[in-house]
Amino acid sequence: MKKSLRNVTLIPLLLVMLFMCFVPADVFAAERDETSDIGSRIDDYVDEHSDTMAGLAVSVMDSDGVICTGYYGCADMENHIKVDAETVMEWGSISKLQVWVCVMQLKEKGLIDLNADIRTYLPEGFLTKLRYDTPITMTDLMNHQAGFDEVPFVFAGSTDQFMSIEEWLRTTEPVQQYEPGTVTSYSNWGATLAAYIVSLVSGQPYEKYVKENIFEPLGMEHTSIMPDASDNEWGRQKRMELKTYPADLNGESLSYGDYYCCCYPAGACMSTMEDMQKFAMALLNEESPLFETPETLRELLSPSSFYGGTDIGHNYHGFWRNPCYSGTVIGHDGGTAGCTSALRFDPEKRICIAVMVNQHEDGKFTDGLPGLVFDSYEGNYPDCSGILQSAQAVYNGPLKLHRLFSVHRVSMDSSKPVPVMMIHSADNGVERLECGASDSIFREPGEILPDIISIAVYALSVLCAAVLLIIGIIQAVRHRKSKNSLWCIVSAGVQFVPVIVLYRIAIQLSSERPPFLSIGAIRSLFFIIFAALAANVVLGIYGMRNTTRSGVSKSRMILTLIMLSFSTYGIIYWEMFEFWKI
Repeated sequence: MKKSLRNVTLIPLLLVMLFMCFVPADVFAAERDETSDIGSRIDDYVDEHSDTMAGLAVSVMDSDGVICTGYYGCADMENHIKVDAETVMEWGSISKLQVWVCVMQLKEKGLIDLNADIRTYLPEGFLTKLRYDTPITMTDLMNHQAGFDEVPFVFAGSTDQFMSIEEWLRTTEPVQQYEPGTVTSYSNWGATLAAYIVSLVSGQPYEKYVKENIFEPLGMEHTSIMPDASDNEWGRQKRMELKTYPADLNGESLSYGDYYCCCYPAGACMSTMEDMQKFAMALLNEESPLFETPETLRELLSPSSFYGGTDIGHNYHGFWRNPCYSGTVIGHDGGTAGCTSALRFDPEKRICIAVMVNQHEDGKFTDGLPGLVFDSYEGNYPDCSGILQSAQAVYNGPLKLHRLFSVHRVSMDSSKPVPVMMIHSADNGVERLECGASDSIFREPGEILPDIISIAVYALSVLCAAVLLIIGIIQAVRHRKSKNSLWCIVSAGVQFVPVIVLYRIAIQLSSERPPFLSIGAIRSLFFIIFAALAANVVLGIYGMRNTTRSGVSKSRMILTLIMLSFSTYGIIYWEMFEFWKI
């Protein structure tokens, strides 16, 4: 019996050897693992950019395990502390992938219907600023197509500004700008709303649900999800050892505690690279510890929205298709006030790369290193031109001046190559350019012109105010007896209040560097603008009652009234006085 078994075992082996003799060698060369030298290529890339690098952790994986992991540079450049396996960095928006995993887990249990109206799961009257009757579904939240305005209050400067998920959502609720399912507009608020629904449906605080259903099953012992890392003391201590730096290393470093993520389900996760590997590996293998059946993972990684007019997946239940690659590469990027990260993988080839750096808005590694693993996109610009405005902007309330800064004119030549996929579409009656996480909407000149005119008019009023202010000050210094020198100073000075306030807010909202203004502080600033508007009205009434004066005084009074009218128009047009909407 044993001899017969040996013969049977040898037969397949001989057949395989015979087959190899007749198969050309280049076939096997073509099937060679393309990532066999990825470690050395990463080393070379890092060497090329070492002059502007602080610290880096990178790992490449496939369905069989980790191919290579590398740690480079410093977690603390001043004290020469190197990045290593125990270095804790921030995931940023990669944290959102945990939200979508939680949603699919509850969907698998029959507790969430991806196509049901989310108001089914929310408290009565929770959403107060909806403009459309079309229901918002969980799929809309995953696709970032619920239609919400941008919400800029993502970071806080101290723990005093912390809120619960529910409180933050209620306090910062944006106006619904677009009909659900029509426009893609990246939304931290929408992702946090989905996390809140997870907590309501599961009956657990979001952080507890994540710990029990993601961290513990995967053995992610060194991962935190709370903004102050209070749910993992080891991780908090390690995060305190990390310093973060600007992308070009020119500027001050940040220490832990300089900023916190208010909407923590959407961006507060932090961990070692090893823990990020565990999360990524659970998405590469169909027998994932995260789900009861492989079908759930396959559904999670299947397209849930498409680029208009094509069969190209745009979003995969919260995982973005990256437009920089020719194949189906999905995942998420992340950025906080100190760290930048990327988690990208090909669900068909089952290969993944994870990157974390302790530099703010630094794409040379999070964009460059994945390019060593995936093939770059090669295509051409769509044949279109016009005025574009980003869908991801504030379109309502006292911060809506933000929408004007997202306007730009484009003229695209389809004969010219472009390194990212762009699709020109007009689905649902909205003409737009689709690329990445947010659409750009085509606007007619008449739609943008009122905004431009209002800015020009307001600028003119400020110019007039400057002239009148100088005249009033000169008269006061010379002690000339002018009954309206004080009038000139007060009425002109009032015009500079909105300018100073808006400048202060613009500086803070355009930069994720501390110090941060809290929602309460910004409301206070807009209350000052409201006071300036009221002063305009009072001064205007006073001026109208005194226009009977003659000569220079009368001309100056009329000029002041025109200035006050322009300024009042600008404040009302841009809703700057509606501080209660923040």
